[in-house]
Order: sequence, then structure tokens, then C-alpha cells
Amino acid sequence: MSCFRSPRVKMALLLAATAILFAVTALGWSSDGGERQPAAQPNNDNGQPAAQPNNGNWQAVAHRKRHKPKKQKPQNPAQDLPGAAPIAPAPPPPDTTPPVATITDGPKEGATVQAQSVTFRFSANEPSTFECRLKRPSVSNPAFTSCESPQKYRVRTGPHTFELRATDTAGNISDVVSRNFTVLQGQYHEGKGSSVAGRGIRPSSPLG
Repeated sequence: MSCFRSPRVKMALLLAATAILFAVTALGWSSDGGERQPAAQPNNDNGQPAAQPNNGNWQAVAHRKRHKPKKQKPQNPAQDLPGAAPIAPAPPPPDTTPPVATITDGPKEGATVQAQSVTFRFSANEPSTFECRLKRPSVSNPAFTSCESPQKYRVRTGPHTFELRATDTAGNISDVVSRNFTVLQGQYHEGKGSSVAGRGIRPSSPLG
């Protein structure tokens, strides 16, 4: 072991170790293509790069926020043309429901009255115009004529029938509603709540 204490031997061993270290280092650089490749970065549970060390301190790696693509509205070729007018909304469905006409005052159904004239009042469940007619002994099937509430008729002895119908703004015609009553000479027998003119009132329609 005394040979290793010689300065020459120590120098030779040092040079040999230096040469081996230089050879190993050169071999590592040549196998990597002359450059050291960065180590693969570990990923977290979401598949994104995890935090990386920087000079011994761990720092979080910033990730780009993924934006969902915006949905584009369907294009209308007619509206995309220059100067094209906007498409109007579809019109509402036509009104096909007829109105409901109601006689609100006048001789009650089947009443017997003594009077020279009678007055009827009426209405409908929506804006409407009205047509009336009064069947009497002298005219059994008269035509409907335009009328307004209240409507007065001159009457004579005998059976009478007042008929009413309404027409709404869409042209729908209601069912005909009617009142049958009889005019007699002598005592007045009209029901409560009716409007029947007494003698001496000027008539608004020809005699029955």
C-alpha cells in the first residue's frame, strides 16, 4: 500500500479519474443529440400539467380557460337579403263563434197583456248589431229589420211573437231568441219586471 502514497501515483490516479468522468459526460451528451431533454411533466386528475418546481419552490402552472363555442342563430335567407322587409307574424285564427243574444225586458214568455204598445230591451255577450221582428195576426212572417234596444211596437188583440238575433263584428249570427205573448182587451195580466206601455202612448211601428 506504500505505492499509493507516492505523488506520482496519486497524480496518475487523478488524471485517470478525470478522463473517465470526461468520457462518461461526453457519452451522455451524444446520446441525447447534444441537448438535454426536459423531463416529462406530470399531469393532474383533469389531464392538465401539474405544479412545477422553480428554484426549489413549487408554483402552480396557469391553465387556459376553455370557452364553449357560441351557438349561432339560424339564418333566414329572406331576411338576409339587402332591403328585405321583416316577415310579419302569422295572423290570429278567425273568429267563428256566434254571439249570444238575450232579451232582458219586455212581456214575459206566455204572458197575457192589455196594452196598445210593448217595449223590449235586449243585449249580447259581445259587441254586436241587432235585428228584430214581431209576428202578429196581420203579419205572420215579417222580415228581420235593424233595431236597437229598447224597441217599441204597437200591438192589437191577438197572439204575438217577438224575435231577436245578433251579429258580431266578425259576421257571426246568433241563434234567434223569442218571446210569445197575447194581447187581450180588459184587465192587464203582465208579469213582474216587464215594460208594457199603457193606452195613449204614441206607437213607434205600424199597427198589428
